[in-house]
Amino acid sequence: MTPQSNQSFQSPLNPAVMTALRSVRLGQLPAGHRISIVDDLWQGARVSPQVLAADLRKLQEAGILVDVDERGATVSEDAQVRAQAFERQLFLATEWPAIRQRLKSLSLSVSDLL
Repeated sequence: MTPQSNQSFQSPLNPAVMTALRSVRLGQLPAGHRISIVDDLWQGARVSPQVLAADLRKLQEAGILVDVDERGATVSEDAQVRAQAFERQLFLATEWPAIRQRLKSLSLSVSDLL
């Protein structure tokens, strides 16, 4: 299960939304759990609720959340599997290129690490 579009990876998710994503992946936020933008994400996020809602819509596009609105979203039935796939793709798109470049600069290959 992969996200429907690479558009989600054009910009990183807000740290508060990343924390929620990881909580879903780890099973700490089960299917049916309602994530509130104001109560769960906005505190300390230092961005507008609209920015958080936009990030939640990215997770909705990936099938991790359902019923996204200006107040929050609900964790989908198969969210844990989808969250793992989404976070894997996010890592490959945003973090892996820099890691691969660093390995190259040190004349290391992935097989050297395994």
